[in-house]
Amino acid sequence: MTLHSFFGGVFTLYEMGELLLRIVVAGFCGILIGLERTKRLKEAGIRTHFLVACSSAAIMLVSKYGFADLALSAFPGTGSADGARLAAQVVSGIGFLGAGMIFRGDAKVSGLTTAAGLWATAGIGLTVGAGLYVPAIFCTLLILLVQALTHRLSFRKDTLVVRTLTVHASIGPDFRETIAQLLEQNHWNIRGDNIKKSSDGTYTYTFRLRSDRGDSCEELLRHLENEENILSYTLTTSE
Repeated sequence: MTLHSFFGGVFTLYEMGELLLRIVVAGFCGILIGLERTKRLKEAGIRTHFLVACSSAAIMLVSKYGFADLALSAFPGTGSADGARLAAQVVSGIGFLGAGMIFRGDAKVSGLTTAAGLWATAGIGLTVGAGLYVPAIFCTLLILLVQALTHRLSFRKDTLVVRTLTVHASIGPDFRETIAQLLEQNHWNIRGDNIKKSSDGTYTYTFRLRSDRGDSCEELLRHLENEENILSYTLTTSE
C-alpha cells in the first residue's frame, strides 16, 4: 500500500513510518541534550533543544525528498533546478527574525524558546511547501505535545530560585574563592560576580546566584555569619 502525491510523494506505509520515526528520534535526542543543559541551569533547555532538533529533522526530509518532482522533471524546464537553495535561504533568514525575539537583562535571557519556535514554524512551513504533509502535521503535533507537557510539569520554574549576595569583607581578592566554596557547598550556582575595592582597603563582592533546590538559605547564612573576614552581607531576591 502506498501513500500518493497528496501525502508527499509515493511512499509505502513502512517508508512513511520510517520518515516519522526520524523526527521522533531527533526530538528525543534534543530532549536528552536539553535535559542535561537544564540540570546545569543553562538558559536553553529541553523545549528549545527539542524544537531545534525536531525541526532540523523535518528540514532534512525536505532536502532529501521534497524536491523529487523537480529532479524527475515533473514540470517542463525544471529538470536542472535546485529547489533546496530557496529552502536554505529560509532557514538562514529566519534566524534574523528569531534574534529579535531574544532579550537579555542583568543575568537573564528570555525568548529563546519563542525564537526556536519561530524557527521550528519555518521548518514546518518548508515541509508543507514541499508537499510532505504527513511529516509536517506530525512534527507540529509532536512539538505541541512536548510543549504542553513541559509547561504542565514546569519543574524548573517551580524550584529555581535567583538571589543576589553582597558581601563586605576585610580581605581580597583571593577571598572570592572562599565565598565561592561556601556557595557551592550549599548548592548555590554562581551566574556572575564582581569585586570592588573601597578606599578604606575593604572589598565588596557581589554574586548573582541560582539554586534548583528551593529557597533554603539558613545553612548558607550560618556559614557567612561564622566567617571572621566578612564584615557584613545581604542576600536579596533577584527579579
